[in-house]
Amino acid sequence: MKRSAIIGIWFVLLGTLLLSSTVCAADPVPGGTTLANESEVSTLPPRGKVVSDTAPPKAVVGMIWVDSTCNIEYIFDGSSWIPHTVTDQPAQ
Repeated sequence: MKRSAIIGIWFVLLGTLLLSSTVCAADPVPGGTTLANESEVSTLPPRGKVVSDTAPPKAVVGMIWVDSTCNIEYIFDGSSWIPHTVTDQPAQ
């Protein structure tokens, strides 16, 4: 897949995040996930979303992880998983 297509997919994912609403915890998840390099991007889920009881070891900025233990959605900011909450939504 071309790099521009991958970048386009991530922009679509980020736009979708702004439109969805999920109630989540207030604290970020501790580290453990590292930023995927270019050669590792192809090993990530094609839709940029993981549902698991543990955070994925590799991620890209904007990737989504749903903690299946407590059904909380997190977004990777490049260094840690930040809970995605209803208050993240822009005013309409």
